[in-house]
Amino acid sequence: MRISPTDIDSKGVRLLARGRVLGGPNDGASFETVHEMTIGSSVHLSPHAAVTLVSVNRNMAKIDVFVPANVSVQSE
Repeated sequence: MRISPTDIDSKGVRLLARGRVLGGPNDGASFETVHEMTIGSSVHLSPHAAVTLVSVNRNMAKIDVFVPANVSVQSE
C-alpha cells in the first residue's frame, strides 16, 4: 500500500492511496483512491486498512496508518 499526501495546507490534505484490498469480497483487487482529509478525519481504504490525519505542520502531514502487521506501507 502506498500513501501520498498532496496539496497540504493548514486545514488538511489531499490523500492519494493505492494498493490491494485486504479482506472482504474484493480481497486482492487493486485500488487507487483520492480523499480530501481534514485534521482528525479518518478514511477506511479496505475492511482492514484505515488512515487518520493527525496533524499538519507547514508542508508536512502526520498520518496514522492502521493495517495488519503483515502489510507494508510506503509513504511519500
